[in-house]
Amino acid sequence: MDRSDTDLMTSARQALADSSALAPVVPPDLLHVVERRGRKARNTRTALAAACAVGVATAAFAVTARSAPPSHVSAAPTAAPATTAPSAKRLPVVFAAVEQVRPHQTLCADGWLPGDDGCFRVAANSLRVDNPRKVELVTDEATSEVVVRLTMSYSDADRFEQITAKLAPHRGMLGIIVGDRVVEAPTIQDTISGPTVEIVAAGPDETAELFHRIS
Repeated sequence: MDRSDTDLMTSARQALADSSALAPVVPPDLLHVVERRGRKARNTRTALAAACAVGVATAAFAVTARSAPPSHVSAAPTAAPATTAPSAKRLPVVFAAVEQVRPHQTLCADGWLPGDDGCFRVAANSLRVDNPRKVELVTDEATSEVVVRLTMSYSDADRFEQITAKLAPHRGMLGIIVGDRVVEAPTIQDTISGPTVEIVAAGPDETAELFHRIS
């Protein structure tokens, strides 16, 4: 190595030493403070990133929960509950001997019952059938008429037989009463033992209405 090379190497070492001398010297305490602040900043950034991640996940879950239909709700529209009409109270059928008739009257005085043929006064001693065994709307095979076929209990049938037995000798009339109205008043020619009787109203429609009122 010649002198020029030696001088060049010396100049380079001196320049390197000068640059090291010019570098700022940081005290050790300040280095610790900077290190703690840097670590805190990194922790803060990490916490914020985690919070943002949780917030995004929560928002995504909330959107999914709102958009998904509840599992217990049917997709089909709920049908309105069917309205059930209250059933009309069944009216009893009363059998009573007719004592007097005022035909062709539409307005009946006290103690008289209206009917299709006028006003009727009936005996107080009557048979009230509250719980028949069976009520049917049928067509009578002999007359082809629509009739209400009423089957009474055996105790009511015995009482019915007694009433008709008293009316048969003089062909009295038996009033059949439903709802304070005489729906029929047939003439009794023979004792009727029952327990099944047939009732015919003024016409087929009236007979059908009678059936629904006592059934």
